[in-house]
Amino acid sequence: MDKKSIIGLTIILLIAIVVGVWVWTTPEEEEAPPVTPEEKEIEVKLKMGVSHSINKDPKTAIQEAYSKMTDQLEGEKPAFVILTSTVGYDQEEVLVEVNRLLPGTKIYGYTSLLGIMTKEGFHIGEGVAEGYVLSLTGFSSDEMVFGVGACNLDEVASSQEAGRVAITRAIENAGKTKEDRPKIVLMSTSPFGIGEELVIAGIESVLGEEVPLAGGGAAAGYSDLVSGGSVVFANNKVYERGLVVAPIYTDLKIGHAFLSGFNPTGKKGIVTKFRRDDKGLHIVEFDGQPAARVYNDWLGGLFDEYLGTSEMFLGEAVNHTFGIKIIETGGFSNWQMIVPFHFNPDDSITVGAVAEEGTELHLLESNPELFIQRAALTVRLARSRGEITEKEIAGVVLDQCGGTLLGIPEGITGWNEMVSQIVSAGGDNPFLGVSNLGPYGNFSGVGNRYGEVTASVIIFSKD
Repeated sequence: MDKKSIIGLTIILLIAIVVGVWVWTTPEEEEAPPVTPEEKEIEVKLKMGVSHSINKDPKTAIQEAYSKMTDQLEGEKPAFVILTSTVGYDQEEVLVEVNRLLPGTKIYGYTSLLGIMTKEGFHIGEGVAEGYVLSLTGFSSDEMVFGVGACNLDEVASSQEAGRVAITRAIENAGKTKEDRPKIVLMSTSPFGIGEELVIAGIESVLGEEVPLAGGGAAAGYSDLVSGGSVVFANNKVYERGLVVAPIYTDLKIGHAFLSGFNPTGKKGIVTKFRRDDKGLHIVEFDGQPAARVYNDWLGGLFDEYLGTSEMFLGEAVNHTFGIKIIETGGFSNWQMIVPFHFNPDDSITVGAVAEEGTELHLLESNPELFIQRAALTVRLARSRGEITEKEIAGVVLDQCGGTLLGIPEGITGWNEMVSQIVSAGGDNPFLGVSNLGPYGNFSGVGNRYGEVTASVIIFSKD
């Protein structure tokens, strides 16, 4: 072997040794283990605080609730507040005090039936029939833009026009345009029977049908479930006849769900005659037969004593109500609920929501256990649809029909068990629960609806 060959071979050997040493001494890069949603670092971009007071003096009650709410927000001023109150208070005085303590904060709210729920339990103030309990739910975030708008029914010619006007004002209040799409719109109406489905149509005429709506009809006193005393709050005004809406613009995750929690009995019929008049909404015929007679026969004569009368039987009928079958995204079967209130001498049934002629209605049933469990199931469904883990939850807002309370005869014991299950589903996070006269919600892949004896849940994420 000549000298050049020896030198070349030596250089190759040296290079091989150096590369081998580098490979041997450099650790192989390990693939990082996947981070599960529960383990990831949470960047808090939204803080929520939910407080309440059962003080009968409105100023003192608001001051107590304000102090508790700001403590939860760690001293930050909320950009937006949900104000809820039972009807015992002077509502004008309540709103004046809220605005005094929170100048510049946008206020949206409505009255609640009998009490208010937080993670501490179901709160009832003194005077059950009128109710003395109120709540403040504050939102502090640089990642959210809120708008609040309202319309008095006396300003416009129809409920549909009221919906259009209210959402247009709210969009302007948020500094947005009609082309901007909010993540969700909160809404409340007063009084019961405003033409809830028409209000939805008015809002959708501006935003389209894809933006989800959630909220409920403002509730009256316990002694008068369907009228009297209900109001909605919009910034610095109280409305007895009208609606308030609050679009929320954000890229943060929001989960929502609308769930009946009833089971079908197998009995069903087609509405062949429906009447709307100044006394309400009435199903006149099922399959060409008197509606009251058909309904009573389905129930084996349960309401024999009410036939031919207009006596209210809501307390009994809440477990035996009507539903329109809804198939949501993924084939999930749900129900849009319609509650019977009473029969009439002409054998029609007065109900709380529209069932147009040609609609197929199913007879559904529930029981106290299902009513207690339903809210928690709705929370879990909203979390799943929003892909929000327990650690990510900033807060939970529940609207449910006040008929739910009638369906739990244990009273406060059962209502507190319901809250306990909600907290279990949503974690130890801020929670507001309101009982109203029928909630608004969105059926996934189907659209926005008004439904009675139903739960409507919104889950807000911290990031």
